[in-house]
Amino acid sequence: MLETISVDLVIMLCGILFGLIAGMLPGVGNVVTLMLCYPFITDFSLFQIVLFYVCLAGAAQYTGSVVATTLAVPGETSSLPAVTEGHRMFLAGKGNYAISNSAIGSFVGAGLASFIMMIVLPFSVWVIAKFYNTHVQAVILIAVSIFLIITYGGQKWYHNLFLFAIGWFLSSIGFNKEMFTYNWPDLINYEKYYYLHFGLPLYPVVVSLFVFPIFLKSWNSPRPDMTALSNLWDNKFFMHVKEYWNNIGASLRGTVIGSLCGLVPHMTSTLASNVAYVKEVALGKKKGTYNENGDIKSLVSAETANNAAGLTQLTPLLLIGIPITTSEAIVLNIIENNMEVINWETTVATGMFGKLVIFFFVMNAICLCAAWPFAKHLHVMFKINQKLLYSITFVILMALVFYMGTIVQQQHYYLMVVGALLPLGYFLRRWDTLILIFAFVLQTQIQGAVIRLWHIYSDYFPHSHQLLLQ
Repeated sequence: MLETISVDLVIMLCGILFGLIAGMLPGVGNVVTLMLCYPFITDFSLFQIVLFYVCLAGAAQYTGSVVATTLAVPGETSSLPAVTEGHRMFLAGKGNYAISNSAIGSFVGAGLASFIMMIVLPFSVWVIAKFYNTHVQAVILIAVSIFLIITYGGQKWYHNLFLFAIGWFLSSIGFNKEMFTYNWPDLINYEKYYYLHFGLPLYPVVVSLFVFPIFLKSWNSPRPDMTALSNLWDNKFFMHVKEYWNNIGASLRGTVIGSLCGLVPHMTSTLASNVAYVKEVALGKKKGTYNENGDIKSLVSAETANNAAGLTQLTPLLLIGIPITTSEAIVLNIIENNMEVINWETTVATGMFGKLVIFFFVMNAICLCAAWPFAKHLHVMFKINQKLLYSITFVILMALVFYMGTIVQQQHYYLMVVGALLPLGYFLRRWDTLILIFAFVLQTQIQGAVIRLWHIYSDYFPHSHQLLLQ
């Protein structure tokens, strides 16, 4: 028991460390960091995989806000309000006040969201146990896919549809367990190319079609101006705690908004922070309290919301095994590769959610204390040549591709997949390709649900109602 807890604590601390670094480096983010850690977490238990991801994503929110406040560079997309309000306060000499109150608000939001979820969870489990079936699963998966295609990344819907179709096609290569046949027999000779039997592996696909394009897109991005960092630091972080109580109302409103927005596919923390920010700005202007030089209430509300959403966004994954963000889809892939299943039964039976809430709370407490020290040393991170950083990261990822291939004795195949897909990645460099990865990961679930529905209602399968999954 104690040994298990000790291992979980180490995993939590590793997730926090990688998350703090990921939030500080624009262009790297959660997905790239997750892929860097991918080979080393494949042997984790179900709970440990989810714990590592939660700590990584949660910690990135803290330092992402710090970078946004000090340098006007959003480390995470959910930190965009900090670019507006936080940076104004920073330039006015109130950077310490902005960062400390943002961190405290994030901590409070995470704690209140945990409490809300513990209350709502029993009812959610009852609803799922009573009503969730193949029909509902298919509707949810299709609805999430359509929503992503329409809204993802600020791109045209037909661009997203094109990227989604590419991901779907690439994932369709290999054996179809639902139909007991190969998906593309006319295009690929599976007897000759037997290694395609199990399809394309996720890791080289992500490296080629997401990491490579995003590095190309960020290659020539300008280095942030750090001249303002020199004289604005103090050691009064905890002296600002008492000032937070003036913003408790904004924090509570952000918690409610974040808890609800966390359930919106793909948007989650980003939608939560922006909705909370817009609502708080509107409220402040209505009351005449909005500060044009940096409004602390709007900032606190936004930061509280994105951390509250960080927990609630896990609910569909933990209860019905359906991810609503691309990083969660990658986590699901790791879980499935370990021959494990994640749903409400495993979550409840193992007490996973309760343990996760406890570790989530501890993680936020650690990040609350770490936010300020990290802020004081930002200049060290940004002295690193960005092109050199991207180059080293990509070389490491390629080495991990070879390593992952070696584990399954298919290292040459893994390298061939990368070589074949890198030109496509270069072609897609102007777009946000995460939706492609989402389609690649979830194609099997979506196709399986649709095929089962076809079996249920097809005249060719009179007894197919027995295939209905309850």
